Amino acid sequence: MHDDNVHPTYDVGVWVNTPFFAGALENMFDLAWKDFEHSNKKFKDTNGSAQ
Repeated sequence: MHDDNVHPTYDVGVWVNTPFFAGALENMFDLAWKDFEHSNKKFKDTNGSAQ
């Protein structure tokens, strides 16, 4: 697909068939995932409750 025909917010997919690269990608994802905050902590209204 050409970049002009694809919306910029679409997800990216990667297809790999190597255990080393796939394992490295999995480890990187797991490290990043554990540090994410729940969205309820990020999006609060002025009263302090989740939107």
